[in-house]
Amino acid sequence: MLFTLLASSALFCLFYWYENQKISALRSSYMFLGLAILTKGLVAIIIIGGSFGLFLFIEKKFFQYLRQALDPIGILLLLAVVLPWHIAAMMQHKGFLWHYIVEEHFLRFLNQRVPHDYYSGPIYYYLPRIIIYLFPWSLFTPLLFWRTKNLTPFEKKILRFSWCWLIVPLAFFSLASAKANYYMIVSMPALAMLLGIKIKNLTANNPQHNKIFNLWVMAILLTVVVGVGVALLFFGSILKLDDTSKQWLIITAIYATGGMIAIMSSIIFNINSQQRSKISFVVLASLIIPLIITMVSYIKSTIDNLSSSNVGIYLSSQQNNSQLYIYHDFENFSALAFYAPGCFKIIDSQSSDLYYGAHLPQFKSCFIDKKDFLQEITKQQTYIVVPNKKLQQFYDDVPDGQSRFSLLKKFDKLTILSTIKI
Repeated sequence: MLFTLLASSALFCLFYWYENQKISALRSSYMFLGLAILTKGLVAIIIIGGSFGLFLFIEKKFFQYLRQALDPIGILLLLAVVLPWHIAAMMQHKGFLWHYIVEEHFLRFLNQRVPHDYYSGPIYYYLPRIIIYLFPWSLFTPLLFWRTKNLTPFEKKILRFSWCWLIVPLAFFSLASAKANYYMIVSMPALAMLLGIKIKNLTANNPQHNKIFNLWVMAILLTVVVGVGVALLFFGSILKLDDTSKQWLIITAIYATGGMIAIMSSIIFNINSQQRSKISFVVLASLIIPLIITMVSYIKSTIDNLSSSNVGIYLSSQQNNSQLYIYHDFENFSALAFYAPGCFKIIDSQSSDLYYGAHLPQFKSCFIDKKDFLQEITKQQTYIVVPNKKLQQFYDDVPDGQSRFSLLKKFDKLTILSTIKI
């Protein structure tokens, strides 16, 4: 979301500069570009530069504005933002430049990076995810291909700009071998503007189109009500819904039902078409509130399965200076780094996320093998966090494992062992 904010700010500044020729807007875009690079890497240049460059090309003003865009002060602002951190990283970490530029950008894009700790997917990977990002408004995406009429010149320009902002990231991320569920969020402001202009044009001056829009909203609300009913009746046990989550699902269904009644009432009482559209807009936009609360409630109820924060909090409550170890994994319970009472060491690390750091000499002591671990535990009280599915493997790896370690506490997915009886 931070990257989306910064990339959006840079693109809006560039569009404002294109419209008004305000040099301050251009220089602000350079500053936001620099912050976006610090946030997510050099991909910011492709997203921001590529989207705006395509827009200029479509406007047939690419070379004219390219020369103006190369503002010396703007470039100095960009370098002032970007260079200090990169220079510091190069000085502190040997091989940083190769890892950061070549491995994390080029080899990752080409599916050649080691380790392979990222998702891959088909060319259409992001299309269903875009529907989820912008729900429920994404259900209006068929309007993107509806030919709009009576647009102002400015609205036409905004449409072209938004299409470029949507297409460039979609093409880039779809072609990249490394994929992630959240990458295309960067284009959601553009998609929101596209749908906003299309819906406005649909409902502005045509009563028949206005009626279609209202019926469309009612169909969405009805789908929500039916979906909640199916979830409660048939999938409650599978989804492990607690009472709070069920209550919020019911509230969501009640809200959607109330929204349908409000829209139907506006039709029955013959409220003018513009007012009916406003009612439908408000009802649909507000639907996100009970949906989000329901989702947060559900996540909170299942947090033991999603996070190791409870394990770290428990360890902190022990109030001692025992050395903490984790066995093999890091990704599966990385929250320990935030909640545990101190730093921990990893036994026979199998972490892809820590692959780069594990090869830096200053962090060598954080990654130990079984031999070093057995030597260290003779000196002090020790806690070891082991995934439940690997508990027997840990006992087998350590001589007399079951007799040397006592089970301190067992959680849903993790077990805490101790070298002495507590």
